[in-house]
Amino acid sequence: MPSTIEEISLFLLQNSPESTRLWGIVGWVIAGLLWLQVLPLGISMLFPRRLLSEKSKESEEEFPSLAVVVAARDEQEGIGSCVQSLLEQDYPQLTIVAVNDRSTDRTPQILDELARSDSRLQVIHIEELPSGWLGKNHANWVGAMATPAQWLLFTDGDVSFRPQALKRAIQHARITQSDHLTAFPQMDSGGLWESLMICTFTMFFFFKFQPWLVRTKVKWAYMGIGAFNLISREAYERIGTHEELKMEVADDIKLGKRIKQFELQQDVVDGTELCSVRWQVGLKGFIHGLTKNAFAGLEYSLFLATFTTLAFIGIYCSPYFAVIFFSGADSWGYWASIGSVHLAFLLVLIQARQPIYLVVLLPIAEWIFLYTIWRSVVITLKQGGVRWRDTFYPLDELKRGLK
Repeated sequence: MPSTIEEISLFLLQNSPESTRLWGIVGWVIAGLLWLQVLPLGISMLFPRRLLSEKSKESEEEFPSLAVVVAARDEQEGIGSCVQSLLEQDYPQLTIVAVNDRSTDRTPQILDELARSDSRLQVIHIEELPSGWLGKNHANWVGAMATPAQWLLFTDGDVSFRPQALKRAIQHARITQSDHLTAFPQMDSGGLWESLMICTFTMFFFFKFQPWLVRTKVKWAYMGIGAFNLISREAYERIGTHEELKMEVADDIKLGKRIKQFELQQDVVDGTELCSVRWQVGLKGFIHGLTKNAFAGLEYSLFLATFTTLAFIGIYCSPYFAVIFFSGADSWGYWASIGSVHLAFLLVLIQARQPIYLVVLLPIAEWIFLYTIWRSVVITLKQGGVRWRDTFYPLDELKRGLK
């Protein structure tokens, strides 16, 4: 077996020129597959879909009733600023339903204090989680059932909202006749590695879910983002509410999937004008934060995880090795592959207002990303389920709850 780069190169190039021509074709095939992803992503980054509404010109009576459901468990560091940013909205007929889901920190006290100063804030305390439910999904359902509002906005306890965010979102939904509007928030980040991994995740998230197709009738193109999921009451009840998502770890995305399954209208926008959030803190926080999500996104299938990994390595990682082994025209397709994915990543960095020099670290980020996925797979299988916010959910129940 070959053991050095020179020996491997000779091994790959044996029986030339036929074999070298074949490897050169493989490089261009990979480049073509990448450009099918990179071109629409590049367009969406250069020309992101913005909110169609401007400052409100409608009368207060023309706005439908809206309830913001904030599911919170141990969110004492961010829940106060989150709820306060909602209370500062000038949206008429607004109710904020904050659901304290068995918190063990100061979250319930902070919420109760805020509720005493503003009647628009309703606080619900959950002391016990019913069987067959994930905590957040149950909290969202309880919050939605506690209000008769015509529209519901599901959000997280660490999100901060811009002034006029609610009015502008409702206006956009009504202009576009959307039953469901979701938005990419501004991602606040800390150090280099945190920014690198969040932008890497964003790029591959776009590649997988293709948000540029969400507004079409294509059923496999759907979207839902936990920071901002706005849905009409009629649509929410039609898709079966969160009762149909009881054991879904990725409940936000699967809510969007249900919308498409029922042939309702969905839209996704750049939400930097709506809200911001610091999703994960540091590289360690990123890796640990995806422990519950990554394997869930692969439907808890070891086969799918393996297939996805091999495809990922073949398309995104192999070109870096190929340019070491091949030269001249045989390497051009691989260089084109490397250039295209780095261009896509550069556009993501620019859109996220992150340092562009991070583009050179993409190869390292790709392997960290793969490590994160397999860490999720191994831990989930080893412990027989997912531990989320101090609650354990058995794998068999999670699989049965997939939609």
